[in-house]
Amino acid sequence: MTPQQHRALLFIRKFCADRGYPPSLSEIGAELGLKARSSAKRVVDALVAAGAVNAERGRSRSLWPADPAIKVPLRAEVRVALEAFAKAQSISPEVAAAEAISAYLGASS
Repeated sequence: MTPQQHRALLFIRKFCADRGYPPSLSEIGAELGLKARSSAKRVVDALVAAGAVNAERGRSRSLWPADPAIKVPLRAEVRVALEAFAKAQSISPEVAAAEAISAYLGASS
């Protein structure tokens, strides 16, 4: 991985973690100091080929890090409720979140 690709990957990870959605090619290019969107696309294409990010062809803002545990920010009131529930159940917030997601997915099928 080139230094430029590494910088792009770090930017994509931080952007996704901070905002809960992926950056656009233009935002990646601006972060890297690239003038042309096609230059940012070449960098991103190399990251996709290396398996560092996942992208859905034809969709904007579909660049997610391939990390198995990407952190997505929760709304403050959801985080507080989740932490209170976890404390009451004597489990970690991560386990509480996983159980809540499993229950939700089981109820919706």
